[in-house]
Amino acid sequence: PPFGHFGESAIKGWFKKHVSQFDAWQHTMDPVLREVLIKDLQSFEGNAQAIRLTYSLQQMNLTHAQTAAILKYTRGAFEDREVAGPLNQLQKKPGYYWSERDMVANMCDAMGIKPGHRHPMTYIMEAADDMAYCLADIEDAVEKGILSTQRLSALILETFATLEGDVQHEGILSYDRNFKSLQQVVDAAQAATAAKRIDGNHQYFIKLRVNLIHHLVNHAADRFIANLESIYHGSFNQALLEDDSVAMRLVQTFKDIGFKHVFNHKEVQTLELQGHRIITGLLDIYATLLQLSAGDLQALMAQQRTEWLYEQLLVNRIDPKIRKAYIHAVDEQGAQLEFYYRCRMLQDHISAMTDHSALDEYQLLTVAE
Repeated sequence: PPFGHFGESAIKGWFKKHVSQFDAWQHTMDPVLREVLIKDLQSFEGNAQAIRLTYSLQQMNLTHAQTAAILKYTRGAFEDREVAGPLNQLQKKPGYYWSERDMVANMCDAMGIKPGHRHPMTYIMEAADDMAYCLADIEDAVEKGILSTQRLSALILETFATLEGDVQHEGILSYDRNFKSLQQVVDAAQAATAAKRIDGNHQYFIKLRVNLIHHLVNHAADRFIANLESIYHGSFNQALLEDDSVAMRLVQTFKDIGFKHVFNHKEVQTLELQGHRIITGLLDIYATLLQLSAGDLQALMAQQRTEWLYEQLLVNRIDPKIRKAYIHAVDEQGAQLEFYYRCRMLQDHISAMTDHSALDEYQLLTVAE
């Protein structure tokens, strides 16, 4: 969603505060089901939205294996988390919504995946994701001038040393016959900026990745093979880079730097506050559509209520694919679930925006304020 994890939190927070208060829930006759659906809407999560995006909105023709590989967490947003137990780490966050529960159940049944378990390829996807993105926010911070490469180099060594304790840097990044110390890795990256090329910062991160990713990839592969039996059955209750290893400490080093020196930076926090105001403001505006009756909204969808110009214009701004997904779901599931899918439509609309399009939308819709 726009503004990343902070935007995700803003959507979740708005629905936790407001969604149970709308009168339209009275048409969801079953009170137990109503509570399940409200809980589901209050648990917006990027990973679950990815499943919804590929299956319900974009209707990608993926194989079961492809879909299963992106099902990172194994519980529904409408289910309670298992705090302790053999599969608790696979349930840290919601993995899918109530709206996609039948698809997930059918997929798991077809592939022989037990409830709460993963597909084996998910572990590889998760490791690749950790490797690809552990540096992404830090690279953005350097490009924006929040950190210099010199300062980042010092932070890498300091932070890793704190995590590593008394272990010496020399030789710790060895794999097979390739021995390099973290100091050498950082020096090589820093040397890439010495020529003062226009893309010096970019060259810095290329060198950093080239010299670190090889170790992370090989460690993940070793872990996959060493735990093949439990991974094959989808019961391995860890990420491949989530152990007491140098690889884990490298990933954690960059996460810690991001948290302490990027996300806590005043400029970044200002952007996050702005993002929160933009997303909650947009949801406040589009909540007008949640106050309509189902019949009135569907008349607007069919362009049949020209006297409600403001509401019609709001409906028109929602992507046609998202509107069609709502109409299809209501036609298929029935009137009792209409309001649930209406709320889903708003989450789909807001979460599909970029940072810039969300800002543009907010400025456009609040220009008279």
